[in-house]
Amino acid sequence: MAIILGLFFLTSCDVDQNIELEEAMSVSQEMVSTQVSFANLYQEVLQSAQSIPELNSSGQSFFVLADCVKLRTVSNGAVFFPVIYELDFGADCLSGDHRFSGKLTAEFSGYLDQDGCNVIVNLKDFVVDGKQIQGTYSFVNKGKDDLDRLVVEHQIINGKTIEDQQELNFGASILSTLIAENLLSDSNALTPVLETTWEESVNATFVSEENIVYSVTSETPIVNISSLPIPVAGMLKLENLTTQQSFFIDFGDFQRDNAVFINIGESTKEVIL
Repeated sequence: MAIILGLFFLTSCDVDQNIELEEAMSVSQEMVSTQVSFANLYQEVLQSAQSIPELNSSGQSFFVLADCVKLRTVSNGAVFFPVIYELDFGADCLSGDHRFSGKLTAEFSGYLDQDGCNVIVNLKDFVVDGKQIQGTYSFVNKGKDDLDRLVVEHQIINGKTIEDQQELNFGASILSTLIAENLLSDSNALTPVLETTWEESVNATFVSEENIVYSVTSETPIVNISSLPIPVAGMLKLENLTTQQSFFIDFGDFQRDNAVFINIGESTKEVIL
């Protein structure tokens, strides 16, 4: 996903603060675009799994794979699980709103909708919208919380994105709680698509193009809607682990307009991602 930053207003005239704010904006762009790439990977794996009847306890298929996606079974256990599938996107495959190439394998320990199901995704020359993604991605169905809400834990290990010789490293542990559902129509779905809203707790490490290491944590819960490219609410704190300087990415309050605020010290800038 290409991310374009548009500058709207600046609330500080201090030159040094302006420089720091510009640096914070650049890092924010890099970090959010990297996180979005892995989110697009997750959505593709999830929809692919929903297209395979054997991975759903009901035995139903809920989605149709794009014609350019080639699916094959790599191996399965004596009682089917664990099972490994390979998704081959070829050299150029349009699936939903994104273009993919390369391959991935996904190992499922059980039914996708079963408590404790663990999915491990490995990538081979895998590219999303012109950006190569590397690393291991996994997610676990943690069952329901005390409020009867589904909880999914995501892990990104040795994550990296590469685009135009820019390499960005990302590792994360994200705990997602389902807080809302809404049915949408979709021509590729066998049934209306379920738009889901998730509240997330984030604990991550990001290495910028300048090789600066940042810790990334959710200051307030991050809210993601599955049909939208970036979060719609919540705040992330990014801390430079060398200088201990921090800044914040404020995703707003459910405006759905791709606008965020970058806050550093007394300076604030609104940007469009």
